[in-house]
Amino acid sequence: MSQDKSDKVLAVSPAFKADEADSAERTIADLRIERFEMPVNLARRAGYGLGILVLIIFLWAAFAPVDIIARGPGQLEPYGKPNHIESEVEGQIDEIEVKEGDHVTKGQKLLLLNSVILRSRLDEARMKLRQAKIKYDQLDQGKKGLEKI
Repeated sequence: MSQDKSDKVLAVSPAFKADEADSAERTIADLRIERFEMPVNLARRAGYGLGILVLIIFLWAAFAPVDIIARGPGQLEPYGKPNHIESEVEGQIDEIEVKEGDHVTKGQKLLLLNSVILRSRLDEARMKLRQAKIKYDQLDQGKKGLEKI
């Protein structure tokens, strides 16, 4: 066995008989030196492994994105000026397509207006257009009649 002494752990244990326990004089011969061959390298490897594991955990905790959720009473205020949305068409809202806080894009349908009111307004506008066309035709006929005279 040509192993270095630093690779082994030595332990001294008393090995005497029970009837000799009362003897006041004990010599070195009464002690038996036992050699426990536990490699120190194994203990070092375990220590290094544990150290590396702790280092990895700390690095992960420092750089990993972690969602933070905080709950409590409060009031949110918009940053800057709030944007007001105005409609070009008057009407009653039947259904809202988006929720508060949703991100919207240009051209996205936000709400559904009551079609009965809009349809009646459209019918009224078409009727006024027909009346205007009739009046135009009458005036055009009168103009042509005056040109003949």
